[in-house]
Amino acid sequence: MTEYSGEITNYRLFLKDPTIPSSYKRVIYINGSFGGANLYFIPERGELKPNRKRPGMDFFDIYYFNRSWAPMVDLLRNEKPCYFYFIEPQNWATIKSALEEVGEEET
Repeated sequence: MTEYSGEITNYRLFLKDPTIPSSYKRVIYINGSFGGANLYFIPERGELKPNRKRPGMDFFDIYYFNRSWAPMVDLLRNEKPCYFYFIEPQNWATIKSALEEVGEEET
């Protein structure tokens, strides 16, 4: 089992033109000490592709349904630090915040 992980240092949001044929219309690009990743958001009626690490690169393609867009944007905007984890061969991906004390105020 191989694990890739690290702190997310930057992100960029992409909203594709709705007239462009594509299986996804929203993408979040993240990067950090783990490398980089595209988080693709697929309509609920669509089919998620398998998550993957691109061969020979520290770059990942991760798939979510559209219902995860708003919570993901909120997490990246409002929680610091955030971390990316990817486990092979299961191709499981997790994005999470750091452990915080209950009632901690955001700055």
